[in-house]
Amino acid sequence: MFEEVKTHVNELFRNTSQIPHFERTCYWLQESYNHLMLGKPEQSFQIAAYAHDIERATREQRISQIPLTSQLGYCDPEFLKHHQEKGAEIIVEFLRLKEYPEPLCQKVYGLVSRHEVGGTEDQNLLMDCDSLSFFDTQIDGFITKQVPRLGVEKVRDKFNWMYSRISTPERQVLARENYHQALERLNV
Repeated sequence: MFEEVKTHVNELFRNTSQIPHFERTCYWLQESYNHLMLGKPEQSFQIAAYAHDIERATREQRISQIPLTSQLGYCDPEFLKHHQEKGAEIIVEFLRLKEYPEPLCQKVYGLVSRHEVGGTEDQNLLMDCDSLSFFDTQIDGFITKQVPRLGVEKVRDKFNWMYSRISTPERQVLARENYHQALERLNV
């Protein structure tokens, strides 16, 4: 199941630089499970980790404009709500089309639909893995593409938000060095 989802997501993002972010989110999920001595994450969690940003593949122009027009940039509540809920709808539609079990579909929906803001322990873990992966894989793109588009302040706000939303001090420690390096690069 997971491999089929990976193939689908990779096809949607084949001409982008996003795949390492999805892979690294899964890496951090497995590392978290290892740290907690929980073994391997269930398929629904692996699917959610890999497909959590699937909404980006079909983003509407109206939604793409929110970070430009909102003072809150990428932290705008309307933008975040649309991104996570639409992404959950897209991946669950694919899973149902492939006749995946409904409990798995519901679990994936619950994770992806809250991966930006968290809520439950599992939603918080996915949110944290997303942030850790963000600092591992997305900083260059934000500095080279988003600073000219949005400005330094909105990108700094995004970096601050991605770090501050990490729900445990232990995971913040894992992101701290990359976070500080990202901020230093913005200040050059």
